[in-house]
Amino acid sequence: MQCIGGIEKGIEKGIQATIRTCKNFNINKDAVIKNLMKEFSLSEEDAVSYIKKYW
Repeated sequence: MQCIGGIEKGIEKGIQATIRTCKNFNINKDAVIKNLMKEFSLSEEDAVSYIKKYW
């Protein structure tokens, strides 16, 4: 089941890159949260958690 772990790591890297890019373009956190929810099918709670982790 290493493949699933690799997929999860890849998704996390994508989320991290999305947050970094949005931050570099001065996009506000609320817009980034909405984008993460849409693009990665996250709940608001999970999106906020990633923002706290990577912002």
